[in-house]
Amino acid sequence: MKIKLPLLSLIIMIGIISGLTSCSDAGGGGTPSGVMIAQVDGVGFSASDSAGGTITAGFLNVTGVASNGRTISITILSDQKGTYDLGPAGLGAATYQVSPTASVTYTSNASILTGGTVTISKIDLAARKISGSFHFTAANASSNAVIDITNGEFNDLRLSTTAVTPASDSLSATIDGVPFQGVLVSGVESLGMISLVGSAASGYPSLGITIPDTTSVGTYAIDGISYFGQYNTNATTFLSADSGSITISLHDKVAKRIEGTFNFVATDFGQTLSDTITNGKFKITYN
Repeated sequence: MKIKLPLLSLIIMIGIISGLTSCSDAGGGGTPSGVMIAQVDGVGFSASDSAGGTITAGFLNVTGVASNGRTISITILSDQKGTYDLGPAGLGAATYQVSPTASVTYTSNASILTGGTVTISKIDLAARKISGSFHFTAANASSNAVIDITNGEFNDLRLSTTAVTPASDSLSATIDGVPFQGVLVSGVESLGMISLVGSAASGYPSLGITIPDTTSVGTYAIDGISYFGQYNTNATTFLSADSGSITISLHDKVAKRIEGTFNFVATDFGQTLSDTITNGKFKITYN
């Protein structure tokens, strides 16, 4: 059975809609400036080369990608300082991804056995910095394995607060017979993968695909290993593709321009919800 990635889009669709950036200036003690740290089942995690925060249409995301590709991403339905619940009934969720190419993801809102909190202690819009702390217990949907993320901190990560869609970029589809046109459209290349995303101005619904950055012209099956599809209806409902395909009609790797089509059927964590995505089209210049 394919391992599902119900919260992969928290990284793709919000966290890097403006791109992850890094800072390496030393801080004044504790966690260095521009770094996210944590303990994953007691093993140290550190992201300094690719860590950042984003505020987009009322949503706040903080993401750190370690040098080995392991990723912690936290998204909340707020853009204010405070402490937020990351469990099933909370206004946020966190995900721990083993690598961008391995279909093994742990999520903090998977069940009543998971959860945690994130505290946003600093948002400095003038200096574009964000700081805070977190901890959460997360589960993998396929194996039911559980991990504990403890002692999480991020200090003065670079903060992006804008997401401008170039007029030449677009992503659209038909979702259960209803037309969808992305207002916020973004393409990001990171860790060997390209994520292409379109969302409403509020951030949801959001729709996207992820492909290897080596992908050339052709048609590829969505397999949950190298090719992914994701549809999020709101801040708490995340559906990932079970089947479908992506067709690339143009991929200029120098200009970073990519065009094509896609279709897939997406289901939620418990496979109780299903949406059919047809007539998907994209024309995006990625970063």
